[in-house]
Formats: sequence, C-alpha cells, structure tokens
Amino acid sequence: MLLPAEFFSSSLLIGSNLAAMWLLGYAVRHEAWSTLTPVETRSWLIYTIAVLISWQWQASVNPGISFHLLGATLLTLIAGPWRALLSMAALLILTAVFSPHLSSALSSLGLSFLLTAVLPIATTQGLLQLTQRRLPHNYFIYIFINAFAAAGLSMLVHGISQCVLYALLAIYSGDFLLNSVLPVYFLMAWPEAFITGLTISLLVVWSPGTVSSFKDSQYLHKP
Repeated sequence: MLLPAEFFSSSLLIGSNLAAMWLLGYAVRHEAWSTLTPVETRSWLIYTIAVLISWQWQASVNPGISFHLLGATLLTLIAGPWRALLSMAALLILTAVFSPHLSSALSSLGLSFLLTAVLPIATTQGLLQLTQRRLPHNYFIYIFINAFAAAGLSMLVHGISQCVLYALLAIYSGDFLLNSVLPVYFLMAWPEAFITGLTISLLVVWSPGTVSSFKDSQYLHKP
C-alpha cells in the first residue's frame, strides 16, 4: 500500500504530494459537512476503522508490492467520494507513521494516495454516476454493478496502475509484473467485490441511512 520512496525521483514524489494535498483540500471544501447526520458520521468512522483493520492482513512479496483489500469502494458508497478520500488519506498516514521505514513512507504518501485511494474512488464514483444516468434506478443494479462490480474493478485499476508505473520506470521487469503480479490483482478483485457487495447489501436492507449513495425513494420508489 505504501510505495518505497527510493524507487522514484524527487520530482515525481514532490508533484504527487502536491497533487494529493490539493485533492484533500478540494475534498474538505466540497463535502457538505453541515448536512451530515449523526448516523452518517458514525457509519463513516466505523467503516473507516473497519478498512484499517482489513489492511492489517496483507501479503508482501517484493519491496513496493503488497496485496490486501482496498475498501475504497465500500467507503465511497457509504460516505461519498470526498469523505472516502479523507478516510483513505488518514489510513495511509497512520500506516506510514507506524511503518519501520517512516521517512520513506512519508515521502511517498502522495503517490501511494493517488494509486490506492484516488484512482479506485474515482472509478467507483464514475461508475455510480454513469449507472444513475444511463440505467434504471434499480436495487439490483445498484448492488451488482455499483457494489460488486465497482469494487472488483477498483482493485484492478489499482493493480494495473501500479504495474504500469513500475514498468514505465523499469523498477520491475514487464514479464515479472505481467506474469507474477498482475494475476494476483485479478484474484484479489473477487474477495474485494464479494466483501464489499455483501456489506452494502446488508446495509441497504437493515440500515439504509448509513449508505449515503443509496436512497430508498430513488431505488425502491418509497415515498
């Protein structure tokens, strides 16, 4: 999840850190803080902690390559894209602070944030907006496309972007990335999709007020 700073040039690290700070500032300004209900606030914090816990189960195979659940789609559907970005940033900062390689982790935070948070969240939010515009507002479309499919796709986007970056910078060989790393991301897409889809399915049935992207009046045509 945290990329080794020594893999990258100082200009790339500085640029990505500046981009990350700008995006976080944008998220803070555009989140509708005054309209948040206590239920939405609690669910946002609870599932941010849940994602942090899930990050503790990871497998590292090489420097800069580790596999774990992302949780980006889950946070996006529950809290919206702006709060999801803030959550993912907070989790990355916490992970960096407790990393044995603190200086390296902090230097590459911006780049890690762009790959681990921004791209998956943008994928999820883009797919949500696309289905809301182009497809009927249907409960099953929301669950299977915006939860299951979006979560799996966000994992693939994360993995492919990381492999492309490593290949372009010649950090790892293309053969190694294509044959040994990328297939694992395809496998990881399945548990990401299943856990996200199952969690969202349960929440919209038993506690729809905790999922900001789901409205009974819109998907179930309730008054």
